[in-house]
Amino acid sequence: MTSGRKGIIACEGIKPELTQIIEETSADVDCCFIRQELHRHPEYIKDEVEAVLNAGAGFPCDEVVLGYGLCSNGVVGIEARGCRLIIPKVHDCIGMYLGSLARYKAMFDQRPGTYYLTTGWIEKGKDPLTIMREEYAARVSLADAEEGMREELQYYSTLAFIDLGLRPDMERFKKIARENAEYFGLEYIEVQGNWSLLRKLVEGPYDPSEFVIVEPGGRVEQKMFL
Repeated sequence: MTSGRKGIIACEGIKPELTQIIEETSADVDCCFIRQELHRHPEYIKDEVEAVLNAGAGFPCDEVVLGYGLCSNGVVGIEARGCRLIIPKVHDCIGMYLGSLARYKAMFDQRPGTYYLTTGWIEKGKDPLTIMREEYAARVSLADAEEGMREELQYYSTLAFIDLGLRPDMERFKKIARENAEYFGLEYIEVQGNWSLLRKLVEGPYDPSEFVIVEPGGRVEQKMFL
């Protein structure tokens, strides 16, 4: 990777936001989006990210920004082979949508049992109701699917929709979020999103207080996020 270009390898879940920023800023970056389903299987994130990095001529960048957080240690072990790696210093994409890890922690302290939804997650059918009806019910009965989803949500008391104002039809997404909250007996709230960290992911600057920076030859470690 010797082109001098910057690349972004990111979860497909944040593609709408990153695409808008790139279009608005005319940023000269190469992008590769990895399937969103890996949020349920973070153990495969490392392999899929490294597959893109190792493609060589297919992704020739000297500096690569990962559109992931620590993601249940999914990025741990990724090697910076021939490029500099930059990763937002957050637990997962929720910290990116909220603008910082500090804000995420503050909201967690206020409402620890909060399930977050965004435009991108709803659009991809990754809200609890759609997962229950389309994914789980395809394998078991609807009653069993509902029982399984309620078990997954048993420790949540609040459903929060993060509003980044991305789409002109935001009310449609909010309606789906409210339906999820009502169905599963969760308190519904709306949270104002913050674009700052997402914009920095595309444009920089990459301050070490906000980003993990791994030089060529290095490897991502959990302690870098702590």
